[in-house]
Amino acid sequence: MIRKERRRRVESGLYAEAFDYNAMVRKIASSLHVESPPPLELMMKKYSPSSFEDALPALGLLAQHTLVALTNGYACFQIPTLDSLGLTPFLKRIVTADAIGFGKPDPRAFAKALQGLDGYALSVGDSLFFDVYGSRAAGLASVWLYRRMDDELRPLNPEERVKLLRGVLSKRLADEAPWSTEQVVPDYVISDLRELVDLIDGLSTVHRTG
Repeated sequence: MIRKERRRRVESGLYAEAFDYNAMVRKIASSLHVESPPPLELMMKKYSPSSFEDALPALGLLAQHTLVALTNGYACFQIPTLDSLGLTPFLKRIVTADAIGFGKPDPRAFAKALQGLDGYALSVGDSLFFDVYGSRAAGLASVWLYRRMDDELRPLNPEERVKLLRGVLSKRLADEAPWSTEQVVPDYVISDLRELVDLIDGLSTVHRTG
């Protein structure tokens, strides 16, 4: 029921509201005549997720760059989760949908995340609709994190992989956002966050000499 309500909100363009899980739970509970459902923050504290093994090493290697977390999740969920995973110290700022009033893929969310920051910006995310489509709409270069990449594609560089993944991109977007008619193609595809180190170093060189 939550998934159905979330999809309804996303299809309506209510991207921030689509991640207000407390409100959705209250709405569903009311329709079922359940009084005072427990706040989901308590469940999050008890069942905190684990991070992928590449996350901390990659963030450590990227510490020289300005890192910003832009999430559609609400602060009451996301900030404790990032803290518990040890990711917060690497981030200059954490921008949540409830704090700014709109969420990805709204281009305003990306603009807000980058407000006051200078230089070349690169968006990295695992959602074609929320991350890649949103960042492209905001005029940013995009990196799609695709962890289920076939072994034969791994030796290729992140830009070369894009051409060979067109079929995967179409299917994945159809799964994520079946209501969307957009064609979403990232600039780069990685399977491991540690690949960002060489990618960003290369792009930094281009922008310094360009």
